Amino acid sequence: NLGFNVDPTPVVNEIAACTNVVEEYHAVLEAGQSDDVDGIVDDFVAKLKDNGCDKIIEEVQKQLTEWRASQGMPTK
Repeated sequence: NLGFNVDPTPVVNEIAACTNVVEEYHAVLEAGQSDDVDGIVDDFVAKLKDNGCDKIIEEVQKQLTEWRASQGMPTK
């Protein structure tokens, strides 16, 4: 996939929202500053999903598949 570049335009709002979620949870997850790590990870993942992480993944995959097809590469 060398040479592929994502166009973030279609998901710029979702990227901003998910970046905020990552910033919110970064310190506590990195330092392990909780007795309920599983609960925090579950909350973190839920917030990412609520803020459009799946839409980001789908868009990037769509762009990558289109780019690979345009380069004559397999898409599956």
